[in-house]
Amino acid sequence: MTDSSIQHTLAIFERTYNNLSPLVPQNISQNMKETLITMRGDENMTLEELEHTMIELCKQAWPYMRAFEDMYKVYEAELGDKLLQQKASHSVREKLQTFKELGGSFDDIYRGSVHEMFDFDERNELTQLLIDLKTDIRQHALQAIQSHDRILYDSKVEQYGNMIGEINNVIEDLHHFANEEEDDDFAQDIRGRARAIGQSLACLGPRMHMGEIRGSRSYYEGKKEERKLRRY
Repeated sequence: MTDSSIQHTLAIFERTYNNLSPLVPQNISQNMKETLITMRGDENMTLEELEHTMIELCKQAWPYMRAFEDMYKVYEAELGDKLLQQKASHSVREKLQTFKELGGSFDDIYRGSVHEMFDFDERNELTQLLIDLKTDIRQHALQAIQSHDRILYDSKVEQYGNMIGEINNVIEDLHHFANEEEDDDFAQDIRGRARAIGQSLACLGPRMHMGEIRGSRSYYEGKKEERKLRRY
């Protein structure tokens, strides 16, 4: 299989699988693993088939991944700065404190906004600290979810599961809307939005907010009305 677009998409699929939260049910992660192996050996697979399969599998994992992501952010906000201060060397800790006093935040540190304050060795130290920090917070999140925060995590999984149901309805509705259109270009535009919504769930495109997804039908109804007005 030499098609570069297929290889690129398979690489995204593999990265998505490797980054699954350990809390994703085993049957879902195992199905993704087996499908990935099968697709890597399928010489006749098209990009469209690959994307469709990947999207459907990622939809199953999405509620668990988003729930864990939410919980991770909570623990990162609670522990990130504290752990960083504990593990940093004296010189790095002092400069981090100066950065905070100037109005910098922990998020700014992650984005690299603080790096110009450090020399080469200190930047290397800070980079490694941030990598280690992600691992520590992830482990803390896993332990907390499996114990005292399980109810909150499960409620988030249910919330995102309901959202997947709503997203599926939007995608199906867009396809019905497209099938009713006589203008092929406009119908393809609508189907393109449906595809983009699915891609956003599988790391194949930009993440779309629920408000944007929910407004898809009304957006194209508005465009359809505009087209009618232009014709008259």
